[in-house]
Amino acid sequence: MLADNKVALLEDSKDVQAPQGKASANSVMFNVITAGLGAGILSVPWTAAGASVIPAIVILFLVLLINYWTIMILIEGGEKYQVFDLGALLCKIPKVGPYVDVYMNIVIWVSSFMCLIGYLIIIADNMTKVLAGGPYESRVLWVSAGSLVAFPLCFLDQDQLGFTSTFAIVVNIYLFGAVFYFALVSPASASTEYGPICNLAFSKGSVAMFSALMMGIIIQMCVLPFYEELEDRSVPKFRMIIIKSFTFLFFLFGGFFYMSLMAFGEGVDSNVLKNLPAGMLGTIAQVGMAGVVLTVYPLMLMPMVAPIKTKFGNGASGITTAAIVLIAMFISYVATDLGILVVLNGALSVSGFITLAPAMVGLFLVDANKTAMFGLLAFGTVMTILGFYLPRNYVEELKNSCLWLAPTQ
Repeated sequence: MLADNKVALLEDSKDVQAPQGKASANSVMFNVITAGLGAGILSVPWTAAGASVIPAIVILFLVLLINYWTIMILIEGGEKYQVFDLGALLCKIPKVGPYVDVYMNIVIWVSSFMCLIGYLIIIADNMTKVLAGGPYESRVLWVSAGSLVAFPLCFLDQDQLGFTSTFAIVVNIYLFGAVFYFALVSPASASTEYGPICNLAFSKGSVAMFSALMMGIIIQMCVLPFYEELEDRSVPKFRMIIIKSFTFLFFLFGGFFYMSLMAFGEGVDSNVLKNLPAGMLGTIAQVGMAGVVLTVYPLMLMPMVAPIKTKFGNGASGITTAAIVLIAMFISYVATDLGILVVLNGALSVSGFITLAPAMVGLFLVDANKTAMFGLLAFGTVMTILGFYLPRNYVEELKNSCLWLAPTQ
């Protein structure tokens, strides 16, 4: 949940040499890492349970590799044209550029709205788990309360919300530590509540794993502004930053989903927080994460209403904000599966940030291999369709297809 405010900066840029940035390589690397941790990480253990451990690790490596490749295509385009936001770069594409930019804005808007719904699902899941058995165990109550608290926060500026990153980092570190603790102290294999995890199988649950990881790791909308801020920027220097950042994310994601499976078994929920045992350790993580998503909520809503505010003023922006909050709240009354939402959002994001934008930049703006770009378009389109068609983890099918079960304790 560290940085779900992965929104594109789509303002027009001037065709002049941009000034050199002042951010150190380490600072940019930290930003890349934090931006790569989205809401999708809470559902990754659920998708890994359906993919099985070894394929999940392979998929994680593949997702990071594809993201690295497509990010560097965008960076090369930005450096060539000295344009450092995604929308302005896409508008450089002859003829079709403005249409690609429009589609990318639609993807960003829809993806952001789905994130808002996901946040309300997380709040409802966490608080009903914490207050289970009491008079306040009500999804409708907590979805409504979350929306009511988030609404005024949406009128604060980013400076006033500056505490969110530190708070989110602390909560996530605590969550990772809690999952590791439960995996070591009370592994699922020692309980009869969950079945043993599968180390190797070939399952259609791998599609959901791919989409969920993309939801968490995609940062293409952020990388050009990151690159602009880099001190003594160059494409090779940024390439090394991405390699180091993604190496860290590989071990972080891999360790998190594996230890979650060790702790909670193949029955792990699509919101891993719901599996945390009752008690102080689990309650702190659940309540803390509810707080995190409340603080991130306005950051996701800002880019949705920014064009309205610019064109029609604060009044229209306020009405639009209220409408978005209400619609997200009503949908969240009936939408209860975080994993499905994450997978669908990931599939949508693949269509734009992994497929269309990098391929168009590669075909028209930089000297990329044309065959590879058409291959990227084909692959991304197929994975987007499969992501919408196969949004579940299908873990129940592993009973018959698992080739290597983990030993039980």
